[in-house]
Amino acid sequence: MKTLNMKSILSQKVWLLALTLAVSSTGAQAATRLCGWGIKGAPPVNGTPTMPPKPTSPLDEGTDEGLTAADRAKISDWALNTKLGLEEIMTNIEPLKMVEKKQMLVECIENVVIDSAPLSSETLLRYTLTRALKANEVIEEEGMRKNLPYVAAGTIDQQVRLLRESVKMALNYYKNDVAYINGKNTKIRDLIAPEYANFGLAYNDLLMKLSSSIFDATAQYGILRKSIGWFAKDLSKDAKAEAFGRIAINLDNSWRTLPDPSAYALDDTTAVINGRKAKRSLVQAKTAIASVKQSLGI
Repeated sequence: MKTLNMKSILSQKVWLLALTLAVSSTGAQAATRLCGWGIKGAPPVNGTPTMPPKPTSPLDEGTDEGLTAADRAKISDWALNTKLGLEEIMTNIEPLKMVEKKQMLVECIENVVIDSAPLSSETLLRYTLTRALKANEVIEEEGMRKNLPYVAAGTIDQQVRLLRESVKMALNYYKNDVAYINGKNTKIRDLIAPEYANFGLAYNDLLMKLSSSIFDATAQYGILRKSIGWFAKDLSKDAKAEAFGRIAINLDNSWRTLPDPSAYALDDTTAVINGRKAKRSLVQAKTAIASVKQSLGI
């Protein structure tokens, strides 16, 4: 019996020594793990009492004020990861073959768009990237429909150029988008929304330039038609949408009138004719916007 008592006493001393070492070496968190604390009613850690979570009510939804640490972390992570990811892909694709460049650009853009939603929705960076994917699909699908030999026709080169130039443009909107997201989430009353009209002009110019180098007439027309639809939407979302209203409606009418190449098998002649009409609508819209901006002094 005495032997058992001595073992029990020694065991208690060893346990107390371990507890003392744990507290001195790793602090309260180590002691918490050793003692099994962390359940409801646990002793305070670092002098801060453990409080049960405040019950939530459906009436509280949407009434949160300011940014939590998690909100700030999400914004910072999205901003940093997006910028670094896009810059890295631009460097990493250089030594690759054109087919591999296209594949990596598409995958990177898709990942950035998916990872940044929904926190950073309605940003110009995302608009640029998602539209690049759609325009790329037009070239891809038209090539598959006509069974074009990609490399021989230069289709891959066109896709890579479209995706690469879109990434460059997206990076130009990075700082403005981060400022907009921060302002939107902190409920700044005088928040300045993105300048969708100016963005529409810039992206329209990019697609006009890129489409002129696309060999396939139907693919070129398909991208121009999409550009008209996007441009109309951009004008309708701008802070001065009322001033651009007539231009947006004219663009929308043009978009609805022009045949959808994804629904109709257009021959090259028909595609060229409609492509010219699309270009004319875009140029007219650009001229009209310049006139409106001049009258408004902007």
